[in-house]
Order: sequence, then C-alpha cells, then structure tokens
Amino acid sequence: MKYLYVNWYLTEDYTDVDSRSTFLIDSLSPWKLGNWNKACQAFGIIGVLVLVGCLVVGILILFMEFDKLPIIAAILAFVAAVCILIEFAVYAGESGADDFGYSFALTIVAFILAIVAGVCFILGKGKA
Repeated sequence: MKYLYVNWYLTEDYTDVDSRSTFLIDSLSPWKLGNWNKACQAFGIIGVLVLVGCLVVGILILFMEFDKLPIIAAILAFVAAVCILIEFAVYAGESGADDFGYSFALTIVAFILAIVAGVCFILGKGKA
C-alpha cells in the first residue's frame, strides 16, 4: 500500500486527489527524488543551525568583553550564507521547476541577510 502526503494529510490511495495533484506528487515524491533533495535539506538544516550559533555569539557580544567574538560571529554568518547558497543553488539546478514560489524567494532573502549580518559584525567590531 502506497501512502502519500497531500495538503498536509495522509491518504492511502489516489482516489481523493485530482489528477494534477497526483502528477505533482508522483514527480516530487521522496522515493523518486534523487540525493540532491537530501543535500538541500541537509544544507538548509546546517545553515539554520549555524545561524542559531551566530545569534548566540551575537548575544554574547552584548554581555562579554572578548575581542574575538565579533570575528567568530562573522565567520558563522558567512558559513551559514554559504550553506544557504548551496541549498538554493542545488534546488534551482536540480528541481526543474518553472515557478519556485515564495519559500524559494525567502531562502534568497535569508542568504542576503546572512551576508549582511556577517558584514555588520566585521564593521562593528571596534565600536562596542
């Protein structure tokens, strides 16, 4: 028996799904996607975790007097930006989609904001 996730609920067969959704589910189902999908997920998760680490270091900058903290935060922000770049570049290259949607645009915004955060940490290093 084949289970499909359709619109956030689980269905056992194709009977309650229209033909367009069935085609989309068949073409994007996890068992038919390649390793590029797992790579996108992995780099997305790594990017978010590194950004959380950058946030923690950024909060530590407010309370601690340590000269290396802004550099560490900037490095973390740039590493997160690279992970996000790899994520959306692989997805754009491998998915074959014509319209990427708002979540893809938000990924690009997150990439830009991670770079801006890294630059701000570097530029604001001596101003604390």
